[in-house]
Amino acid sequence: MQLFEAMLNNSEKILPKIEENSAKNNVPDSPEGGDVDDENIENFSPAGIFRNFLEQAKEDFKQNWQKAGNNSSSNNANACLVDFERIRMIGTGSFGQVVLVKHRRTGKYYAMKTLEKQKVLKLKQVEHTINEKRILQATEFPFLVKMHYSFKDTTNLYMVLEFVSGGEMFSHLRRIGRFSEFHSRFYAAQIVLAFEYLHSLDLVYRDLKPENLLIDTNGYLKEDWNCGATSFDKTLSHQMAQGDCPKRMCNRGRPVLQGARKPENLLIDTNGYLKITDFGFAKRVKGRTWTLCGTPEYLAPEIILSKGYGKAVDWWALGVLIYEMVAGYPPFFAEQPIQIYEKIVSGKVKYPSHFSADLKDLLKYLLQVDLTKRYGNLKGGATDVKNHKWFSLVDWIAVLQKRVFPPSFSPHANICSSSSTTPCASSVDGDPSRVFEALYPKVKGPDDTSHFQAEPPVGVGVGVGDDLRIQCLQIGGICEDKFADF
Repeated sequence: MQLFEAMLNNSEKILPKIEENSAKNNVPDSPEGGDVDDENIENFSPAGIFRNFLEQAKEDFKQNWQKAGNNSSSNNANACLVDFERIRMIGTGSFGQVVLVKHRRTGKYYAMKTLEKQKVLKLKQVEHTINEKRILQATEFPFLVKMHYSFKDTTNLYMVLEFVSGGEMFSHLRRIGRFSEFHSRFYAAQIVLAFEYLHSLDLVYRDLKPENLLIDTNGYLKEDWNCGATSFDKTLSHQMAQGDCPKRMCNRGRPVLQGARKPENLLIDTNGYLKITDFGFAKRVKGRTWTLCGTPEYLAPEIILSKGYGKAVDWWALGVLIYEMVAGYPPFFAEQPIQIYEKIVSGKVKYPSHFSADLKDLLKYLLQVDLTKRYGNLKGGATDVKNHKWFSLVDWIAVLQKRVFPPSFSPHANICSSSSTTPCASSVDGDPSRVFEALYPKVKGPDDTSHFQAEPPVGVGVGVGDDLRIQCLQIGGICEDKFADF
């Protein structure tokens, strides 16, 4: 990331010149500090900056991937449970829990993901768990949750992640009902950039959903631990009773087939930007893979048909997510999974009347059964998605640098669209200088868990003492050979 920041800083000298002269088709004058030729102009253009970053990211990833595979070089492997004060539980999962913790020496707050070895082994998730830790160690990107520590003891595995206090996108989406198109575009842009980064490293995510997206205090996204819990409001319950929304949207415990990319996997940090989390089902794939994993509503047709699949499934899931953000429900839903699969394979999508023509056109290319026509999977890759008219107002480098103000969740956000005449949409969509208004989830401090259903911590580590220090240092434990690479 240091290289990327340096390139962005240097680009400040030349980007204004490029923008000033682009309309005239002239080569800009040399900026202060050195000559600039056509090649340098291309390198410091928005596309060139990100392309150069991805090239360097590949080299960094190769080195970090090898280091992550060596248990002796595990990041901060000397950390131990006794180093953290457990504050409160903020999420639970199939084989563990997520607890807000405070580092005793630094005073910093983190989200500690604790996985019970016995349950991981019983559910045959050993490979996925070790792979998740390795990917988190080897990657670094603004819209991915960062892992700061990882360690294990006789009974548990621990991953200490950055705490994103803004909560899940899922809870904000349910509270509002649906997002306007400019809300959705802001979040979708971050996911597009994250996918472009991950795919350049031959990583397929496979778990997109609102629950795995966290929103920080600036309004940007982070991918989530997928363990939070949020209840639905009376409006959604009423919609369910009237048959106006899919059952899984009115039931927090929707079925999951090992993992899927959906709104639950998206967390909102307190800056309003997203953080993508839960890499348990991410996989390094250079060709095709056949693992059946995902949430039914988010599965791509090729997964259902067991044809083998690759990175294109993430772009399909992005289409499902964008649809769900703008509509308030996914494009394919039914009472039974088999019925959902039939709808997905058919490729027939019904669009609500408030969807703009540009949005429907984009979704036509993302929710495309034919892989030879699906955006993101063509020769242009992510560029095809970024160049679509629906994203025409997005300054991709500004989003990457978090220089774009996040959208606000106004009381009228659920009725706004890009074609609306209401001020909360049209004035923003029509003014590139104010594309997004600010969203700042209110938090009282670094340990505020009000955007989660927080509970007192339970299980291992409630007390702290010498016995825990001894436990942390023990070499033995449950099926230690199975978790030797963690």
